[in-house]
Amino acid sequence: TTNGDGFMAGEMFQILRPDGAIRDKAVFKNLGLSAEEKIKLYRMMAAIRIYCIRAEDEAQPFKDRMTLFIGPLGEEAVAASVLALFPKDKKYTYGRYHDIHPMCGGQISTVLDIFYENLNADPLADLLAKKVSPFYVSVGSHVPHAVGDALAGKLSGKSYVTVPYFGDGAMSRTDVHSALNFAAVFGAPTIFVCRNNAFAISETNELQKKTKTFVERAEGYGIKSMLVDGNDPFAVYEATKRARKHCLEQGAPFFIETVGYRLGPHTTKVYQIRPRPQEEIERAILNDCLRRFRAYLMSREAKEEEGIEWTDDSDKELYFSLGGKLLFSLSPARKHLLGFDWLREESGRKFYEGMGSPVGEIIEASKKSFEGATQSLERAQELVGHFVEGHRTPRTGELYKNIPQTDFNPETLAEAEPRDAIGLALYDSISFDKSVVLIGEDVGDIGGVMRTTALDKSHVEKMLPEFKERILVGYLPIKEKFPRNVFDTPLDESGIVAIGLGLALAGMRPGMEFQFDGFNGIAYHQIEEFLRMPQRLDWRVPVPGVLRFPCGVNKAIEYHQTTSIPRFMNLPGVIMAIPSTVQDFYDMLRAAFASDKLVLVFEHLGLLKTLRENLIRRNPWQPIEAFGTRKVKEGNDITVTAYGKLVHECVKAVEEAEKERSGISVEILDIRVLPFSEEQLVNSVAKTGRLVCVAEEPVFGGTAAELASEVFANETSFGSLRSPLIRLGSPGAYQLHSRIYKYYSPTAEQIKQAILKSVDFK
Repeated sequence: TTNGDGFMAGEMFQILRPDGAIRDKAVFKNLGLSAEEKIKLYRMMAAIRIYCIRAEDEAQPFKDRMTLFIGPLGEEAVAASVLALFPKDKKYTYGRYHDIHPMCGGQISTVLDIFYENLNADPLADLLAKKVSPFYVSVGSHVPHAVGDALAGKLSGKSYVTVPYFGDGAMSRTDVHSALNFAAVFGAPTIFVCRNNAFAISETNELQKKTKTFVERAEGYGIKSMLVDGNDPFAVYEATKRARKHCLEQGAPFFIETVGYRLGPHTTKVYQIRPRPQEEIERAILNDCLRRFRAYLMSREAKEEEGIEWTDDSDKELYFSLGGKLLFSLSPARKHLLGFDWLREESGRKFYEGMGSPVGEIIEASKKSFEGATQSLERAQELVGHFVEGHRTPRTGELYKNIPQTDFNPETLAEAEPRDAIGLALYDSISFDKSVVLIGEDVGDIGGVMRTTALDKSHVEKMLPEFKERILVGYLPIKEKFPRNVFDTPLDESGIVAIGLGLALAGMRPGMEFQFDGFNGIAYHQIEEFLRMPQRLDWRVPVPGVLRFPCGVNKAIEYHQTTSIPRFMNLPGVIMAIPSTVQDFYDMLRAAFASDKLVLVFEHLGLLKTLRENLIRRNPWQPIEAFGTRKVKEGNDITVTAYGKLVHECVKAVEEAEKERSGISVEILDIRVLPFSEEQLVNSVAKTGRLVCVAEEPVFGGTAAELASEVFANETSFGSLRSPLIRLGSPGAYQLHSRIYKYYSPTAEQIKQAILKSVDFK
């Protein structure tokens, strides 16, 4: 039956029966595949099968060659979906699905280099050329990235689809929920291909769902779906062709569930600890995609209607031309996976004589290159250094490298608040660069719960008088001016970051906002994915992003008064910006959008409406990293470090301390960017000989610990210390009650006492 749109509903979509007969001749004739293309598809599926069997043997633990191999053995028909895509369409793949890349015309050697971990190879160039993502290892994390990419294409008016391939196990991941929900809500042209191979490691489908199919789950999101026979390459091709048409014509996603069986292990490291029933395996082999494809090619129908002359000898010649003597070196059980009895016959050897073995030669060549690479310690160290330097190097977007001075109206704002600075920085960033997109909860229609994605009424009257009638409670949401660049999202912090990463991969510059820092733990995994991506892509593709966290101890309920800066300090490539002045709120946010990296911006809630200063609007004049540490006050007797709102508490404390101890002078350093500037800290402590580190988070494992360790690790500053280092932070407990919030952050009085204790030390 159909659901009225020509899509199968309530049954498995199948064109090619297990016995090789055509189920629906009308649909089959309209496939659009020529006889030559069908034979080429069969050849590619066979090549992938031989390669997978041989690679699995290479990765056996006792052979110590490949570290690990994870392959799509038995699922090769799903790769036929690639033939229904256009070259501009983008494929996002999990580590198992490296059948997609060769089906796109990529090299099998590319995949081998990845699994051999060949240090001398450059597989990335081949993948990117075919619009195939690097292979993801974290299950399901790539699926929302594909959705973000598709939304970027839609926003830019480009006509392409994205196709994430993922397994049945991924359907239990929150990342996939985010992807399906965002795609449905925003109409992303994404074709979700769930490769249901019956197992997630050893777990069967019953542990991943209560519904009969995953299609039912997708339909619950309002996404058009098809249940497809995953052993039928023609059905997979036709379903993908229909899905692509639907995505682009309807501006909506599509979900395909291919039902098959994984003939190989989950990985060669986690083999089949509990053997599957032999009768189950035999049924799967009888239903195998290569077996039924071969039966079709040798059928009378193929010969009479398409002129395909395919015989046993044709088949043997094809397999021996691909695998050669490799086929005879396989164990009987491995030969059985190819599904052909003739392979076990000695008479088949005559077809090998004089033939090459492309797959075998590729494997041997990759193995030799790998063995040479592993002997090169210098090359390994060179790569590590390359990765480290890649994270350390500031990277500015091309548009921003020779940024012209912009005439702002008004250029200077008197008595501006930090939230004014944030709104203007966002507004000016979009005005300058239309690839900037703001996403988050409530950032659009109401201008943010803190009114930071909005412009103050007085600014609007000067800058945008034509929008005066649209002012909402004293503020104009930026979305009113830039409806294409600002949009609200579902309440899903992880999804916001994941979609933002997809937008970045497609050339956008996402500005993502969480309503409160306390909710970032929900998205930690995707934040790490964002930080890993530049190295994964060898910095060949910019991955810019700005993630804003309203943070800080204040009078609020649980999770709404958190400062979690230390949570991210150990992540390579992280840049954290922590402004403490109105001017810095503006300048640092503008500089963050100019960076080609992810920048986490921590905006203290205690400053948004309490701090007032004159603001000068200007273009970013330096990379975000260059903001480093600001010297708030010069001093000779003690160094005090802080960030954010605590900088102002330190200023108060120092004023009182210097009054109480006449003759002492205190130096205050504002740690504006993490990782911090070691040189400035070390030089200051070398001069003063004393250090008090002030932070909002608990002392253990916090920013103060890192500052202290740098001082003690440096010979100059360590030798200059005249008193024990003092660290101040919040108590080692969670803030649950808003009425006692003042006890969770160092006060000016506590900071003053620490300063006096340090200078009085004998």
